[in-house]
Amino acid sequence: MAVSQPHLPKAFVREHMKSSMYSKHPDFLSSVFTHELHDVRLLFTDAKTSDVINKNTMETKNIYFPGYKDVRPILHVCVPAGDYLMLCELLRLGADPRLVDERGDTVLLATLRHLVLHKSMVKGRLHDLLGRLSDMLPDRAERTLRLSAMARVLIEHHSDVSFRGRDGSTPLTLACSACDFDVIELLLKHGANSMEPLLTNFEGPGMHSVSLHDRERYCELAGRIQRERDPAAPRPPRPCPCFSGKPLTSCHQFGDHPYPLHFLCPCGSGHAFKSCCASDPNANATEHWDEEEGWGFITSVMESSILFSASGLGDGEALLEFVEAQRREGRSDELMCGGRQQRKKTCHDLLDRLEKLAEDGLIDRGFVHAVRRVKFIPWNAAIDDYIAVGGDSRSSNVIQEQLKIGRSGGALFRACDGGCGKRERVHTKKLNRCSKCKIAVYCGRDCQLADWPNHKPKCKEYNRDEQPIPSQVAFKEHVLEAKMGPQEKLRVLELVLDYRNLLLI
Repeated sequence: MAVSQPHLPKAFVREHMKSSMYSKHPDFLSSVFTHELHDVRLLFTDAKTSDVINKNTMETKNIYFPGYKDVRPILHVCVPAGDYLMLCELLRLGADPRLVDERGDTVLLATLRHLVLHKSMVKGRLHDLLGRLSDMLPDRAERTLRLSAMARVLIEHHSDVSFRGRDGSTPLTLACSACDFDVIELLLKHGANSMEPLLTNFEGPGMHSVSLHDRERYCELAGRIQRERDPAAPRPPRPCPCFSGKPLTSCHQFGDHPYPLHFLCPCGSGHAFKSCCASDPNANATEHWDEEEGWGFITSVMESSILFSASGLGDGEALLEFVEAQRREGRSDELMCGGRQQRKKTCHDLLDRLEKLAEDGLIDRGFVHAVRRVKFIPWNAAIDDYIAVGGDSRSSNVIQEQLKIGRSGGALFRACDGGCGKRERVHTKKLNRCSKCKIAVYCGRDCQLADWPNHKPKCKEYNRDEQPIPSQVAFKEHVLEAKMGPQEKLRVLELVLDYRNLLLI
């Protein structure tokens, strides 16, 4: 069976493979090109949750002691071999760097322990057993470079820089022992306690053989960063785990992105998207940032019906059951009553109705523009296209707030249900969901308590819809709930449910 390509940018993978830290030895190639990682991708693509990464373990050979095997959290597996590409891909799939292995180490702490070990091999500071192990690792110099790069990636992706292992070691003390000043500087900039090595005179847990020159260099570096960095300042922004080089807040966290063609298809077929559903011009697959639970990760969505999502109908299964019931009663024998010509007429009638509603000011003209464009580009991209066309007196921010749709089919810029007027991504980074219904959102506890008398009766209702945009409310009221004959009603419902009918618009 063919192995899928890594879920990383192609240029990123090529650049790493050309670098001096990539191992050319056939026994130490990256695991991203193996069946084991292919199986992990299949699990993730099918489940669309980072739990398959964070709640599972993987068996791997022990590179230092052939014949022995280790069972570790999947993210920790990449550490002994210094598998930089595997680490990056797992972070993209939502691996949580805060997880602790059976030794009591986070992946950052484990990486730095191995870095200390490899630096000792390269410098010849340790002998006997390590000397023999060094001869068994023909790529040890490249691996040392990879381990250092992995530590920097983990720090930039907000690993815990203050975590203390069972032996008292911290990332900073281990970085000092490895004398890796690039890692040391990054740790200090991300808030590591600069006093830790000083309080033990560079002889604390995990530290050994730090020369006088390196101690002086550390003191100078720590002093400079302490003068430049405000202790109350937050950590530097996390880069997007898609490895585009952009901050997360201005990349996947900001909005949806097209699904990469060389990734496994979101439909779960096991084939690359390029050779699977991408051949259907109306099968829109996008990526979005999901941080409702856990660490946050990039996941995909295959939009079976953009118009259905835009309509604001959250209970698609109930609607499908209704349509099937109509068919069973003999009211419809085809995908839509009346065949292709009737479906085409229904599509055009619907658009005419939307245009009339826009003229009367009952629905946003940008909504109608997006309905016409979704067969070519994703919904939110159609809204961006509407802004670029011009002709709307509103600011681009107001148009986006009124029209952009989130991953669950509701408003992307949700408003606090407490009535304070604060909007997500505008006035606050993220609104908090009600812990019971997972639908209502609030800016804080005060608004949630104030809204509780209104929210309590509907809190436990099932199949409640996400907070809609105004045009979704208008679409439901003036189109889906409008008076029409049963056959016409069925045709409109099937049009909304099946994206293939958009070909006819």
